[in-house]
Amino acid sequence: MTVFIVTAGSYSDFHVVCCCSDEDKAKELAAILDDGGYESYELDDFPANVQGMQRYHVKMRKNGDTHEIFSSKPSSLSLNELDMSECVYDDLLHVTCWAKDEKHAVKIANEIRTCRIAENNWKEE
Repeated sequence: MTVFIVTAGSYSDFHVVCCCSDEDKAKELAAILDDGGYESYELDDFPANVQGMQRYHVKMRKNGDTHEIFSSKPSSLSLNELDMSECVYDDLLHVTCWAKDEKHAVKIANEIRTCRIAENNWKEE
């Protein structure tokens, strides 16, 4: 079942106004509001990229050696924590990703490392 979340405001004033089961009602309410909008979500749809996975943090050297790896639970299921992120800091590639186990997480980080090197994109920040 699809639900439609009507929102208003921005930044610290951003808030949910209503949850509708009918898109036309959501559109109507969003149009009435000064800065309203709406988004659709599937009810009870657990994010596919976290099913059977854990969140890992991998720090890898440019030569491919794993400096550190650990898993953590996200503080919430925000979009930022569901997506993968990566950056180079202190000459280490820092990768946060969803993986089946540590070996899988290291493989993901190594693929990113290889791409960064091939693209000459290993910029120390």
